[in-house]
Amino acid sequence: MEVTGPAMGEGDADEQDGFLTVIDYSIPRDYGASLPFEAEVTLGEGMVRRLDGESLGNLVAELLADSEPDYVRCVARARLAKLSAEHFLRSGDVCALEYALELLKKLIGDPFTESLGTTLELMRLLAKAGELLRQPELISNAIDILDSCKDDSHQSPESQRELLIASCRIHALRAELTNSPQDWLIVGNAATRLAEMSERGGLQFHQYELHAAEAFLEYCELTRDMNSLNDSIKRLHGIATFTSLPRAQMAAVYYRLGRALRFRGAWAGSKADLDEAVAKLEQAIAMADFTSADICPYLSNQAFAYQQRYATTKDVADLDLALQALARSFSTTNDSRYSENRLFNLLNTITRRISTEGYTPELLSHLALIESRVTTFSDPTLIRWGVIDMAINAYIRAHHSLALMDFQFAALVLERAASLTPSDVTSFENLALPGGLFINRQSPAFDLNNLKKILASAGIPSTDTDGFREVLNAVIIDINTDLVRSGMTQDEIMKSSLGGTYDTALFVHLDNIEDFH
Repeated sequence: MEVTGPAMGEGDADEQDGFLTVIDYSIPRDYGASLPFEAEVTLGEGMVRRLDGESLGNLVAELLADSEPDYVRCVARARLAKLSAEHFLRSGDVCALEYALELLKKLIGDPFTESLGTTLELMRLLAKAGELLRQPELISNAIDILDSCKDDSHQSPESQRELLIASCRIHALRAELTNSPQDWLIVGNAATRLAEMSERGGLQFHQYELHAAEAFLEYCELTRDMNSLNDSIKRLHGIATFTSLPRAQMAAVYYRLGRALRFRGAWAGSKADLDEAVAKLEQAIAMADFTSADICPYLSNQAFAYQQRYATTKDVADLDLALQALARSFSTTNDSRYSENRLFNLLNTITRRISTEGYTPELLSHLALIESRVTTFSDPTLIRWGVIDMAINAYIRAHHSLALMDFQFAALVLERAASLTPSDVTSFENLALPGGLFINRQSPAFDLNNLKKILASAGIPSTDTDGFREVLNAVIIDINTDLVRSGMTQDEIMKSSLGGTYDTALFVHLDNIEDFH
């Protein structure tokens, strides 16, 4: 939105930073005396903060009042809209947001403003407010305004381009809040149109192609639409050959290509796709600048690619590589929104590794990493359940394999599970797992009664008053008894114990937490 009119005086450059960046907020010095309120307050940088609510409301009401076209009032409306919007973005003050929106709506019909530019500012503010307040309806209001602008058949090519860019941004915001496949489809189509309007093969063309590929990838993840997935992969392969992209953006291309190939490889059972997915994700991790980007999604997708390839090849090396990537992703997570998901993935993969392939020394470090993070969770119930579930699966595996180190690992995990579980815990029935999953009621770790019944059938008795800790310790005693029956002495059992090695690994991870914070 550009305010037009008499020659403008010089404004403060730093005041023009912020969300509403295209408005020229300079106010001519010659007009200061004619403003209907205190000029030094109106022009002051801290106006919104210094005025109390009533004074600011009166000021907004004055500027919203109908009047003859007045350039000075128009400039004042624009300035106060900017300051109110920036105050909202800094503080979350919804009242300031309402003032900014009302002033922008008033400016749309003002003869001193450019209508489309003002409308775009209104849309952007609504969309940003919807994102910050987690209110999709505000973004929907922005989309309604956007759709009304599209109805104008006399738009210039530049105006059409501005509207397409706005469509990409606003529909993407709503899609991220609502998981709407239709919004991602709209983003992909708008980005495709923008690419068609750009010079083919140029930097801008490839950047719009990347936006389209990302949107179609999100769409196919929600719908499993293979046509959209193939389209995304084709575009990403094309972008990957363009060497003029900045290094960080090229890393993002490889990441998305690896992710897309991972989907297709898993859905179609294609080892070739999974091999390429692993390679592209390795390239992405090697190229990315993780001082400004989050490495965790890269590592998680790399781990999933290894896991999916393991499901095809049964090569245990892939499962171990998946565990390394998941452990690294979980250890570097500093976003509480994803930490439980990454913890859950790591717990499940350790349990899968011990259940199907048995013990390997690297499992000690992974288990120690999980235990070291207990105090970083406001509710460590997921860790407690996961370690108990792991312990029971390790015990079952040991009885099938009869391998000494499987028994020792089972004893270690049982001991850690017992120490992590409070005596008053009797059930995990109300535990909500990440991704909307629920614990199988038949799982040994679902509740104490399930566990007692299963262990009783294996000859390990318990009393009615025994809690998880007592029952788990009884299993450790049973393992020791089995090892003695196999001909081992207590000294031999102690020497093969994993406790000392585990304590060292736990100390290292606890020390790393202090360094990380």
